[in-house]
Amino acid sequence: MSERNYDFLKRMREIHRPDRRDFQALPTANEIALSEDWVLALDSGFARGGEKAALDFQEYLQVSMRVPVRIAVSDGLSGPRILFRKQALDAPRSSFHLEVKADGIVLSTADLQGLWSGIVYLEDVMNFREAPFLPLGSQLHKPLIRIRRTHSGCGIDDFPDWQLSAIAHAGFNTIEVFVKDFDCTTRGYCNINELIDRAAEYGLDTFIYNYLPSYKHPDESDAEQFFDSIYGELFRRYPKAVGIKLCGESLVFPSKDPATSGKRWRESVIDGIPDTRPCPGWWPCEDYPDYIKAIRRAIRKVKPDAEIVLNTYNWGYVSADLRRRLLEALPKDITIQVTFDIFKQHRVGELSCPIMDYSILATEPSEYFTSECSIAHELGLQLCSTSNTIGATWDFGAVPYVPTPYRWIKRFKHLNAALENWGLDEHYETHHYGWWPNVVIDIRKANAWSPR
Repeated sequence: MSERNYDFLKRMREIHRPDRRDFQALPTANEIALSEDWVLALDSGFARGGEKAALDFQEYLQVSMRVPVRIAVSDGLSGPRILFRKQALDAPRSSFHLEVKADGIVLSTADLQGLWSGIVYLEDVMNFREAPFLPLGSQLHKPLIRIRRTHSGCGIDDFPDWQLSAIAHAGFNTIEVFVKDFDCTTRGYCNINELIDRAAEYGLDTFIYNYLPSYKHPDESDAEQFFDSIYGELFRRYPKAVGIKLCGESLVFPSKDPATSGKRWRESVIDGIPDTRPCPGWWPCEDYPDYIKAIRRAIRKVKPDAEIVLNTYNWGYVSADLRRRLLEALPKDITIQVTFDIFKQHRVGELSCPIMDYSILATEPSEYFTSECSIAHELGLQLCSTSNTIGATWDFGAVPYVPTPYRWIKRFKHLNAALENWGLDEHYETHHYGWWPNVVIDIRKANAWSPR
């Protein structure tokens, strides 16, 4: 019988694959073996979701390793224990310190995100070993990539609890939600605050991907009130959202730059003939910085620490000088998002084929990526990349995995260089097409941490 539509979701819901243990495997002299004598203990002080993380690890040991362990609710239970301890670390957020001894394991972290990261790491180590064995020793684990943003893998803007758990286990730490209106995503009505709270229980932050139109020039007399009614209101309604993503094509305004049509894309016609000048959403307009500043002011009045990300890929085809002009005029607290491969010239014989959105055809970055990152870094702007690093692209529609692992690894190496050269430590790793568990996800997760 052929598979029914959406049966793939049943497989994705299986966070812990049953019976992964190789019962023929034996621990080495440098390993400890977990058994049913062990006890899990959760320190007090973790945010809501700490118990959920401990229960996840208990379920993993039972389902995948056939090791039933108890969770200590008091100090009365004896035996070796794994202690999840809340402790400040001199390290970035979500870091954790792991100490493995023969008589116990201590996983120390300052926050819930670090707790989930540490538990997922323990599960990954045992999955790779195919046994409930852990190497002895003490080590601090720190994220190299500060933010790893993703959309849902089970349907656009669809985030049931099991999907949030799957996202955390895949190594992401931030979900991204398309917001078309207040309390409205691409799926219709959404209790966005409830989603933000549920995601937080899995150590996940929430980013707003702005789909709200704001067709207003910043010079207009009512501009301040107008932008506050949209961007200020977004963060009044969703104060726990950590940031917002702005993108040219969904952020058109009536620019006065004569190099543009100054109109919306569909209205960019003269006497019924399409205007040859670009719509302002596809050009680094002279007045675009003022437009971004107006949005920024509205946001900062309500949430001073919100991260504001501007994706510049819509005008990545223009000269570096024009792009520099825009970047130089932006506030220094704006994060610039740059697509890794777009507009790179791929040659097939004598044919030059420019690479467009979301492809693995190029393993090396485009000229737009390298020049934009270099300029932004020189100007002191924070950087983010549309990296497409989850083993899937739009090369083959919505195919969940493109089996070219070494091409992905080559891309990772270039992104590692971007981290070293320009401090690029934030990645938007997928787009509408979401993600699917695959080997590249696992390689990517290992590559995003120190030690690698």
